[in-house]
Amino acid sequence: MDLDHDQQARLVCDEILKKWKSGDKDWKNKFIDPDIHYVAGQLNFPSPDKSFYSKKTKSRIAIEFKPIKNDKDDVVRGLGQTLTYLNNDLNSASYLVCAEKTPQNFPIGSFIEKLFKKVIYERIPVGFITFDHKNISKIKIRCNVSNNFNIKKVVDRGVDRSYWADYRDSYIEANYYLLKISNEIPYDRSDRYKLIWDKFYDDYFCATKASKTLELVKSKIRDENGNYQIPLKDTKIRLKKQIEEKKISLKQALDQLSDQVSKTGYDNHYQDLKKNHKNFVSHLRLWDDDTKIPTSIGLRFLKRVKNKINIVDELSKIVLVAGRHKELIDTVNNFFKEETKKFGSENERRLALRNHFSNKGYVKFNPKRAKNKSRMYLQSEFQLWYKLGFKKKFANNSKHYDENQGYGFNIGKIQRLVKSYLAEYPRE
Repeated sequence: MDLDHDQQARLVCDEILKKWKSGDKDWKNKFIDPDIHYVAGQLNFPSPDKSFYSKKTKSRIAIEFKPIKNDKDDVVRGLGQTLTYLNNDLNSASYLVCAEKTPQNFPIGSFIEKLFKKVIYERIPVGFITFDHKNISKIKIRCNVSNNFNIKKVVDRGVDRSYWADYRDSYIEANYYLLKISNEIPYDRSDRYKLIWDKFYDDYFCATKASKTLELVKSKIRDENGNYQIPLKDTKIRLKKQIEEKKISLKQALDQLSDQVSKTGYDNHYQDLKKNHKNFVSHLRLWDDDTKIPTSIGLRFLKRVKNKINIVDELSKIVLVAGRHKELIDTVNNFFKEETKKFGSENERRLALRNHFSNKGYVKFNPKRAKNKSRMYLQSEFQLWYKLGFKKKFANNSKHYDENQGYGFNIGKIQRLVKSYLAEYPRE
C-alpha cells in the first residue's frame, strides 16, 4: 500500500528528529538542541505539518512537508507556507521538506537549494531538507537555518501539549452539536464560547431541565452505542438514597442539583463537563481555537452529518487523521512489535511505552509534574479507541492487552476510515 502524506511526513520527520537529537554538526544550529521533541502545532491558521520544540533554546520549529507525488508547483507553494509559519512569532524557524526529485524526474532538490543559498539563507530563518524518493528514510540537509538570527520568544501555546488530539472522558456526539451551535451563532460575538456551551448544556444535554426533578431525564445526546445520556444520573441516585435514609429532605436534594448546574458555580457539573469538552473540538481542528468559528474540515463534517452520515463514524475518521490518532496508534503498535521484553503487568507495559516515547523525543514530560499513579499512560486514549471500535478488549472486556493478539487494533477498519477521510475532507 502506498504511504499517504501523513505517513510519509512522520517517517521522514522521525529521521530528522534523530539527526537533531544526535547532535550531528551538519544538522545543528542555534535553534536546535538534543532535547528537541515533537509538540502540537498551532491550532489556528496557518498550521504546519509537524512541530518541534526545544526547551533549552526556547525554539519551536515548524515543518512544511511535501510528499513524493507533489510536483514543482506544490513544492514552490510549500516555500511560501514556511514563511507564514514565522508570522506573529508562532515559530522560531521553519523547514521545507520535499523529495529530491518530482514524479517527472525534475531535480527539484537542487533547484530549491540554489534558490535558498542565493535568496533565503541569512535573510529568513528557514531551512531546506530533501529525502530520497526511492528511500524516504534517506534524508539530506540542503540548506540549514543560519546562526545569524536572534531567537525570538515564541507564542508558547501548544509547546506543552502532545502532537495528537488530547482526549478527556466526554461525550462523542457532543463535538458535533457544539460545532453545529457554533455555526449558528454570529461570528462577530466576543462571548461565542460561553454562548455555545450554555446552549449545548441547556438545549441538547438538557441538564438544567433535568435538575428540576429527581426523576431520570434523557438528554438529546447519545453515546457511541446509540443510548441517550442521562444528565446527573449518578448524583440523583445518590440523593434519592440519602432521602430514603432520611439524611436530607427533597428540597435539600433539589438545591444540590441546582448548585450542580449553576453557571456561576465552581467545581460543579456545569464546569466539569465544560472543562472536559472544551479542547477536543479545537484539537481535532474542527473550529478555530480562538474564535470557535468552524474550519473547512468542520464545515465538511457538519455537511456530511446533515446528509444522514452517522456522527460517531464520521468523527472516528477525523480523530484518526486530523487528530493524528492513527499516527499515535502506529507508533504504539510498532513499539510492541519490536519489543521482546515480557512485562509482568499492564502498568509495566505502559511505563515502558512512556519511556520509549520520551527517549525518542515523541513527547516531553514535565519532571515537576507528579505522575498520577492511578492512571496508566494513554489511559484516556485507549478508552477512546475502544469506544470508537479501533480496538477490542480481552478477558470479558476487562483488559486492553492479550499476549497473543497484542492490543487488538482493528487495522482493517482504521485503514478504511483513513482512506475515507482522505477522499472526503480537505487538508487544512
